Amino acid sequence: MRYFTFIQKNGHADAILLYLTLNGCESIDKTLSTGKEYTAISYATHILQWLESCTQLAANHPTLRETIVQYVQLIQKLTNQHSNQLMNKEIAAVILKNSSNLKAFFDLQGMGPYIKDQLIKKLEEDITEFCRSSGKVELSKFNLSYKEYTGFEIHNDFLRSKNLAICFEFDLANLSDFCLGFIYIDQNKPTNKQYIKKLQEEFISTFGKHQSSAFWPSYISMPKYTNWDEQTFLAIQDGSFLKAIIESINKLLECAADAE
Repeated sequence: MRYFTFIQKNGHADAILLYLTLNGCESIDKTLSTGKEYTAISYATHILQWLESCTQLAANHPTLRETIVQYVQLIQKLTNQHSNQLMNKEIAAVILKNSSNLKAFFDLQGMGPYIKDQLIKKLEEDITEFCRSSGKVELSKFNLSYKEYTGFEIHNDFLRSKNLAICFEFDLANLSDFCLGFIYIDQNKPTNKQYIKKLQEEFISTFGKHQSSAFWPSYISMPKYTNWDEQTFLAIQDGSFLKAIIESINKLLECAADAE
């Protein structure tokens, strides 16, 4: 307020009062309004853009240019503008450079479902190879898709003797609520209630909690991968999702064995 009063009293009514903050916040003095008595500017945008243009102009003055670069880096750090944001700006600039680049960008976006389908196929191949090499379990009914109640089952002789299978399944459509646990192979077949009770106890001891239904004696939503997003598909690509699946299978096998 004192700066506004100063320029008014000293015959500078046409002067522009700038209010500079890290992120362009408005003044806490509510007697003034931005766009009228003052203009809010920020280090994050206005000063940073100005300094970046200064960096180009200082190309023939290495010492000055390096000083400006250090100041730019400090502002980026203080305003949480990381390298990823800068990279996004550079990529966006390339995409928007001409219509051909923009068309290629939209074409790539349209390939998203196909790429995800290929990664799901890779996951099936990886799990199939794990089952083959482990010699402990078999893969059956692999049918992961965007529909609800799709997934895959893991069997072995011991589990079949208990009318059980290990199951990984989406409880909801659109790759949502991915669950893991035990399912009944035949819901109409009598089961050993004492064994199922012990199995549920082992499941809770291992996973910390459980749910049950007419189809599932014990299950939970898969930690970290309950609702699939780009991080899940990256994990499928780099193998960390397969590792989580294998760890879960081994834990479930231990639960089944310890319940005996």
